[in-house]
Formats: sequence, structure tokens, C-alpha cells
Amino acid sequence: MQDMPSPVAILDLVIAHLNGVDLNGGARAKFEMRLATAALQLVRRAMQLAPATDVAERERLSALLDESGGLDQLNRRLCAMIRNGTLELSMPGVVRHLRTTTLEKLAIDQPTYAAYRRARAGTGEGEVDFDPPRDLLAHLTAPDAFIQTENQPPQKKRRKLKTFTPPA
Repeated sequence: MQDMPSPVAILDLVIAHLNGVDLNGGARAKFEMRLATAALQLVRRAMQLAPATDVAERERLSALLDESGGLDQLNRRLCAMIRNGTLELSMPGVVRHLRTTTLEKLAIDQPTYAAYRRARAGTGEGEVDFDPPRDLLAHLTAPDAFIQTENQPPQKKRRKLKTFTPPA
């Protein structure tokens, strides 16, 4: 998963921004201060939560891929395996890992996001127990004919393209 920008980069941006805020700017200054506060809260959450969630993510990846390595290395391997079809959503643990990791990232980045709060409701802390229905897996892994048809170049489509010709 991607974790950019880093907490240090966010701090640098907020510090630079705060140095330029006109404290007599009224509503605009208040808005800018709220943005800066939100960025600082994000950095605080990253500093508090990321070390533990990174360890948990690395352990899940190591077990899922049956490999050892650093978090970035294992994530690159996961992406490559999904991309080349070696690892599929229907395989045990794949969706659970992706969903758990996503929820851990949202806990840092967007803890008030409504879908995150709904997903966390009643699950407590730790790994999320989620097994998607088989029909959902089939839908996600099967090619979508509509997308295949719509992504063809215009000359290959069997219908006429309508274009606008401005009046002379």
C-alpha cells in the first residue's frame, strides 16, 4: 500500500503554510488554520498507529506470500502476483489482507470516513473478519464484457459515432 506523503513531508508543508497565514485574515485565516490542524492530527495518528500497523501488515504479507522481507518488498511482490494472476481474490486470505490493510490505512488517514466507521462497527480492534460472497468474487475476477466493448478504439465499434459539427 502507498503511504505518501510521509509524516515529515506533511509537517514541512504545514509549517511553511502556517508561516504564511495572515492572522488578521478573518474567515480565510480560520479556514487555513483548520486545514493545518487537520494535517497535524493526521501526522499524530501516523506516528501513533503506523509502526504497529506496518508490523501487522508485514506479518500478514509474509504469511500470505510465504516469503520474508521488508514491507515495501513484500507489497511489491503482492502487486506483481496480483497483476500476473498468480494470486487471485478467491484465494484464502487475499481479500482479508487487502481489506484489513485498507482499514488500517483509513484509521490513520480518514478515521471519520463514514464507510470506515461502518466497517469497523462491532469488529473491535485487530483483524477484520470478512469473507466476500462467492458471487462477488466471480464478478470481480471475471472480465466485464461491457468494459471490453467500450474500451475498443472507435473504428472497431460497430456503431456510428455521432459528432457535433458547428454551423458555418
